[in-house]
Amino acid sequence: MLKSIKLISISFIQTVRRQELIIDDCRISYITNDSFPSQKLVYLFLHGWAGEGTNFLQVFTGLNLADYIALDFPGFGHSSHLRRPWSLADYAKVLERFLREILSGDAQLVVIAHSFGGRVLLRYLHELRRTDPRIAKIILIGVPFFRNLSTMTKLKIFVASQAKSLLKLAPTKTANRIRQTAYQVLGVDDYKQLQDENLQETFKKIVSEDLSGYIDTLSQYDISMIWGTADDQAPFADAEAVASKLSIDIYPIEGAGHFPYIGDGSDRFSEVFATICDIDKEIGH
Repeated sequence: MLKSIKLISISFIQTVRRQELIIDDCRISYITNDSFPSQKLVYLFLHGWAGEGTNFLQVFTGLNLADYIALDFPGFGHSSHLRRPWSLADYAKVLERFLREILSGDAQLVVIAHSFGGRVLLRYLHELRRTDPRIAKIILIGVPFFRNLSTMTKLKIFVASQAKSLLKLAPTKTANRIRQTAYQVLGVDDYKQLQDENLQETFKKIVSEDLSGYIDTLSQYDISMIWGTADDQAPFADAEAVASKLSIDIYPIEGAGHFPYIGDGSDRFSEVFATICDIDKEIGH
């Protein structure tokens, strides 16, 4: 069901604290509010590919959320580099261990999952084989539910793998031209990420896993979707199809792309988020 929300301004009024947790020799870095834990309701933010917890800074500080956690998945942000290629199952296992370590027994979760973070969440819920009683609500943003790789995604994988091989053999001037071409196709950040062999193989595993068989697991939870109508990585039409199948409310952010919580659509996103979660807001700057 399509939902629309009026626009207000959100002000920044909170500080954050960075912490670390070791899980199976892997350092997991995460940020929380200064007073964490202080409430029984915790907002858990799961970032997208090549992102990190601070990507959501405007959301959890702007809305003055009482308790929140935003982790950096292994391979990204301040967490450990990958020592081998990972699968969605590996990330789901780390998420399970992280929640077990960080949450008190009676804590309830509102899980906010963007893109890759949503794929990890889906795999986590699938692996549980049961409903997680700690999850009170889930908000999904730009999650690629189906294995329909865009032309750009396929091109990124190809360019990254070919550039790495060519750079080993090319003289300096040629190597510089190869790098320049790769930067133009991939963007500097994506190029650097995919030049890490373990991340490159992980990327291939992540984007090729078909999650369509896990979607029905969502029917056990209170789900909402916030989606950019111009999302070119997780098409709005796919989100509408899932929302229709599971009778989920979907809130479109008109004209926003794959990151509706950043940039021009961020104020609208925060208003929608606050409405879904029934958060008292301080309006104005």
